[in-house]
Amino acid sequence: MDAPWMRFLSPTDPLASNLTDSNKNIDAQILRKTAWILLAVAINALEFFIPRIPFFPWLKPGFANCVTIIWIIEFGMVDALLFTLLRVWIVGFYFGFPFLTFTLSLSGGVCSTVAMALAWMIAGKRGFLGTIGTGVIGALVHNFAQIAVIYFLFAKNLHVFYQVPVMLIASVVFGAITGAVAPTLLTLLNNAQNRFPHSMAITHMPENKVRRRDTVVPLLLLAGSCAVAIINNIAVLVLCAVASTIAVQALSKSLVRGLLRPITRFWLMFVFIAFVHLFLSYGTKIEAIPIFTYEGARLTLIQWLRLWTWLELSFILTHLNFHEVVLYLLRRLFPLHRPTIYSGVLALEFFPATIGAMQKKRKGLMARLCRYPLSGTRKGLENLYGEVVGLMSAKEKNCY
Repeated sequence: MDAPWMRFLSPTDPLASNLTDSNKNIDAQILRKTAWILLAVAINALEFFIPRIPFFPWLKPGFANCVTIIWIIEFGMVDALLFTLLRVWIVGFYFGFPFLTFTLSLSGGVCSTVAMALAWMIAGKRGFLGTIGTGVIGALVHNFAQIAVIYFLFAKNLHVFYQVPVMLIASVVFGAITGAVAPTLLTLLNNAQNRFPHSMAITHMPENKVRRRDTVVPLLLLAGSCAVAIINNIAVLVLCAVASTIAVQALSKSLVRGLLRPITRFWLMFVFIAFVHLFLSYGTKIEAIPIFTYEGARLTLIQWLRLWTWLELSFILTHLNFHEVVLYLLRRLFPLHRPTIYSGVLALEFFPATIGAMQKKRKGLMARLCRYPLSGTRKGLENLYGEVVGLMSAKEKNCY
């Protein structure tokens, strides 16, 4: 019986005739990639719970890039780019698809992956650049891509570039750590992989029932989100915010929760907007509050309305199964990398159980990491890989 991931292939697909005799190797590669994607997504998700600095709400270590580096080394630039898109897709699925954060993750991830891959192809393979330098390049490009997106879609205020010195320092520090960890991580993952058998065949196939016509409405909403970024008329933005809020209330089961969700989850972004525009904008002073300007107050209101609309539209996109649309588009864009896409589908399926298993062991794992960083990391990675294999084996049994 053909491996189920081959159902992604059409009879005329050039891969179909070449891969029939290598199902076992492909199954092993899918299992390996699934574990790697789960590890990266888990690191990415855990960074969401790190307390944010109020005036640098998007600053985070970015340790998931250590998986990106070893993915580039092992599978090349195109497959690494697909891995990055899958990682952003999975995180977006579980944490919603707010236009701003989704755009930040996508732009930073894609730009840094391409930059690291090119650096490795040009200098790394020739021995002129190591993983530490690759990690620093990735962190620098990631952070500068995010600042550019913040400026054009979020702040539109040159004072936002006050973050550059901090971002430079953070990029060098965290990028160097990420690059230094990458070789050790690859060794640990390979050792963990060798401890578990790859003899099982992957017979469970998560379905993707999206049709081309089902992508129309989500893509129109995404286009509307982009259009909101260039609208400066307050009346039009108020109309967009009200319309999106009414739509969310119609879809939401809880009226109060639907109204409070954007504020409770993204209040730091609202604070950042107010800080940038109220305190760092030039113009006519407000007599009652001389430290603020009328221009700054207007820009704050505009950006608040934009952010609110984006957050409400993200709820609608999630309700319309935008994650399936993203998967459909990835399948169309990367027709020769279907096994990697299948790994992403499996990672999406096993992510909740993997995170649940990690949360149960979180306290013990953190204590071990503090006392014995190297052995604690090794044990944690081996446990993660064991959890993935165990979950896939259990799913396999349930399919018979």
